[in-house]
Amino acid sequence: MIGAPKSMVAIVVAIAALSVPSLAVAGGTHGLIQIQGGFAASPADDMGLSLGYGLTAGYGGRVRGSLLRIYGVVTFDRSAFTGSGVDDATGRGWAAERSFNDLQAGLRVLLPVFWRLRWYVEALVGASLLTGSICRVGGAEGASHRWSGLLTAATGLEVRYADHFATGVRAEVRWATNGGDAIPIAMGQAPADDYRIVVLATQAFLF
Repeated sequence: MIGAPKSMVAIVVAIAALSVPSLAVAGGTHGLIQIQGGFAASPADDMGLSLGYGLTAGYGGRVRGSLLRIYGVVTFDRSAFTGSGVDDATGRGWAAERSFNDLQAGLRVLLPVFWRLRWYVEALVGASLLTGSICRVGGAEGASHRWSGLLTAATGLEVRYADHFATGVRAEVRWATNGGDAIPIAMGQAPADDYRIVVLATQAFLF
């Protein structure tokens, strides 16, 4: 009976220790390299989801007197889409391709929230190489390669299960500042501002 209270105290202490971000887990590294892959939604309604992938590199550290970590990051991402259908107005078939190659830089603010779970937000700015081509049966063909400014807001959760490894998931909204769809340009139409939504699994290597 005397041992029971001691066991309870030990359990409570263990739970409390797990509930507070450990310095051994949350600190001690400054650099990160992260690979990411998942699904991207096309800015055009005529195409569905695509596989997207990318690489992020960053450097930073803990804000003194705070649990916050701030990293400067550089990221490259790519996604490509294909689609086909029939034009309702003419009855002619068509096939189209789009791709996005995004290069950005910005800041990541990270907060350890519970045990080994960490939450972060990112703000990125950069450029995207937009390519598009379309072929219409018995009709016009077109292709376009153009650059657009790019703004991205992202948020993610990750579990740092070891000092040098963290696995998680992130969601992004990417906005092309002067038109996110190259196919209208290929067809001589005016560009439109377009958003892309991307959901990715991530694996980070910390050092």
